[in-house]
Amino acid sequence: MKENNELHKNNTILIILAVLIALIIVIGATYAYFTAQRGSGGSAEIDVESGTTDSLTFNNESGNINIVATQDNFGQAHNTITQSASVKATLVPNNTTNTASETYNVFLVIENNDLIYTENNNTPELLLKVTDPDNKEYTQNVDGLKYVTGVTDKNSETYSGYDITMSTNQVYKIVSDYVIDTDQDPVDQTWQVEASLINLNKDQNANTGKTFEGSIYITTDEEVKLNEINSLETTASTTSITATANITSGSSDIAKYYFAIKETTETPEDFKISTIAEALEQDYQMTEAESSYTFSENITENNNYKIYTYAVDKSGYRSNIYETVVTAADGEIPKVENVDTSSDFDSITLNFTKVEGTTYRVRLDNGTWTEFSEEESHTFSNLALGSVHKVYVQAKNTDGKVSNVKTMMVATTPYAYPSVSNIEVTEITATGFKVKATVTQGSETIEKVEFKTDKDDTWYQGEMEEESVYTYTFSNLQELTDYVITVKVTSTGKAGTGQSNSESVQTLSS
Repeated sequence: MKENNELHKNNTILIILAVLIALIIVIGATYAYFTAQRGSGGSAEIDVESGTTDSLTFNNESGNINIVATQDNFGQAHNTITQSASVKATLVPNNTTNTASETYNVFLVIENNDLIYTENNNTPELLLKVTDPDNKEYTQNVDGLKYVTGVTDKNSETYSGYDITMSTNQVYKIVSDYVIDTDQDPVDQTWQVEASLINLNKDQNANTGKTFEGSIYITTDEEVKLNEINSLETTASTTSITATANITSGSSDIAKYYFAIKETTETPEDFKISTIAEALEQDYQMTEAESSYTFSENITENNNYKIYTYAVDKSGYRSNIYETVVTAADGEIPKVENVDTSSDFDSITLNFTKVEGTTYRVRLDNGTWTEFSEEESHTFSNLALGSVHKVYVQAKNTDGKVSNVKTMMVATTPYAYPSVSNIEVTEITATGFKVKATVTQGSETIEKVEFKTDKDDTWYQGEMEEESVYTYTFSNLQELTDYVITVKVTSTGKAGTGQSNSESVQTLSS
């Protein structure tokens, strides 16, 4: 019994030790985890696991403002157009002190606005009312904007706010270093704006069809700056126009560019900037591209074209819309000049005197045209010996203009076959003799000269003794026997064997 108690006691001790070891491991691991996650405290992001840093986040998703004045919603028969937007800041304190204090800024970003004052006294027609997180109207001075009150619409409703009637492609810092703090729980601060296109119950037709696009934006950044296209470089040929946008960088990098083109009666000297809404019309077919784009369809020489471009940054904000007028080139028709021809017995070569920027294509007889090429010569091969051909040549310049077709008649060189002009037999004995053949080369190089007799079908290749003279010595022949000697000559080219010749001889008696 005592032994059992002792065993039980030992087991209990072992269990307690195991639990203590496990606790030490867990506590150590947990401490190490929090230590690793804590960092230097410089991050603005929340530490979800440990909650050891403050977190300030923003929600700008509901900050867009878009107003389009149409005949269906604006005019003397309609009311003031109003649209609201809001943004929110959220501060979550750390779980160590449960206190936090931060600051942020509120910006108004206007990407597009072509509204105007329709009254001579510049009565405000588009007002922006800003309401702070305490639900009070914000009326502080804003650089570049004027705060006005007492603007009355057709229904005798009175409006106040910042006059943004003709503000476009601008960023205004509405609020600077606004404090958000908490000493316990997470806190939200919501800013609300209300944009109102005031119906003044007067003739405001000049604003029908106009558009306002902007947003309210909350951030810790001290500056928000839109990208600005400051120039549009163009190069024009008779068939294409290339436009390249030059930009002054803003706060966010460019994500993509858009280009559009439309034929116009305006000239580069007298064109006027159109409205942004006009530039964005559907029939302009804005094309997404890099910072440069080439229009190559439906371009007519000497016609004028208006080109538009704008950029969108990685935050989704659009730059200004830049436009210009460019004239397609009035190109001269090129000419085919100085074409030299040369021919061989089975080929014809054309050589062009190179003109800068000019390419050529050629055709033989009823064949197909080659592609336009910058090559300065072209050879037609595998032609019939001594044949006559019609050759066509056409030129094209950098403007895409093509010349008239130049036609020439060119013949390949007549072919001269090699031939055996003379056979001489010397050194005649009872069993052999030496044959000397004089040959004429013809159009191609001689490959070999061969000899045989009528008593043997084997051709024996001779040796060149001197230029145009080849010899071969026959031996082991029969005495007092008549032999007919034949010599043939073969060229290296396609024509092959030329004319042969024969001579008779009798061996002597032994």
